[in-house]
Amino acid sequence: MNETKRMNINVFADIKLRTLMSRLPYVDYLLDLGSSTCTLADAYPYADTKIVFTDLKNSDGGDFQRVAKTHKDNSNFSFIETSCTDLSVFKDDSFDMVTSFNVIEHLTEKEYNQSLQETVRVLKSGGRFVICTPNKTGRKICNTYLAHPGHIEEFTADELIKIVTAHGFIIDKKIAILNVFGTNNTDLRINVAINEHITKAYLTWIECIIIKENKK
Repeated sequence: MNETKRMNINVFADIKLRTLMSRLPYVDYLLDLGSSTCTLADAYPYADTKIVFTDLKNSDGGDFQRVAKTHKDNSNFSFIETSCTDLSVFKDDSFDMVTSFNVIEHLTEKEYNQSLQETVRVLKSGGRFVICTPNKTGRKICNTYLAHPGHIEEFTADELIKIVTAHGFIIDKKIAILNVFGTNNTDLRINVAINEHITKAYLTWIECIIIKENKK
């Protein structure tokens, strides 16, 4: 795939990702993991939701501190420098929704399992977890699999579902962001519609719910 086509696909994917962010349900308290450039700050439509953005100081692909300064006057936004694998600054059962956009592919197996364990802990029972990540199948067709130097692993839709359900999440919604058709660079078509046929997605979007047993 030439560089122009690759850039076009990434632009389309970003537009569709923002569209899905704008369709997320209203919640009172939301935690965004690995926020980087904090796209959710502009895309999420509910101004009275309290959102906590988290990332490491020197996050890959973004300037977390600079973006935080641009939103410093928004009293509903807070910015905390912490890893998605260590959410110890937050109490159990704190959040109504946790989001993770293009983060898991930067983590080792140990790290993403730690992150999911922490996500379960800080979510309220009935809370929603939304995860989006590059789809290995679609990316291989486009010859962009692991093209980003910071990606440790990318996952098929089935692999991602297996990972999150192993932590007790119940799948509520599965969406493909850009479906890839064709088998190689000479026969490649991109369906830019958001749909539920996730096998050959360029990005996989999954929404889950966690139900916790009542503590005695």
